[in-house]
Order: sequence, then structure tokens, then C-alpha cells
Amino acid sequence: MMQQPRGLRHPAIWVQAGLVIFLLLGAVLLGYETVALGGGGHAPITYYIRCSYAVEKPATIAAVLAVSFILGHWLWSPRRGVKR
Repeated sequence: MMQQPRGLRHPAIWVQAGLVIFLLLGAVLLGYETVALGGGGHAPITYYIRCSYAVEKPATIAAVLAVSFILGHWLWSPRRGVKR
């Protein structure tokens, strides 16, 4: 019987840790956006999206669709092995 490498014994822990980091980053970015929109003297993140859309519409739409597709499949993927 082969033994798994030491770092891959509990892959669910790494997935959960990655999800926690991802959600924490999202919370920090939303906080930054709130402060920026509230007049904190910083440019909000949405300003850069609007700016890129004004310069290159097809590339911005393609990037938004790609990111949405990847995040959607990563966060809401169906459970494997479950028959409906």
C-alpha cells in the first residue's frame, strides 16, 4: 500500500483554507470599495473597471465573463458521486 505524500493527507483542509483566504480577500476589497466610495480620497475599484470598459469593451466583457465562469464553477460545482 502506497502512502500519500505528507502534505496531501488532508486535501479538504487546503481547500477550506483557500476558500477562507479568498473570502477574506473579498471582504477586504469590499471594505476598501466602501471607504473609497464614502469619500476616503482613494479611487474605488469599480473606477478601473469602468475605465477599462471605455478603452476596450470586448476585452473587458471577455475578462468579466471568464472570471465569472471560473468563480461560478469553483464555488458552485455539483457534488461528485451524488445521483439525482
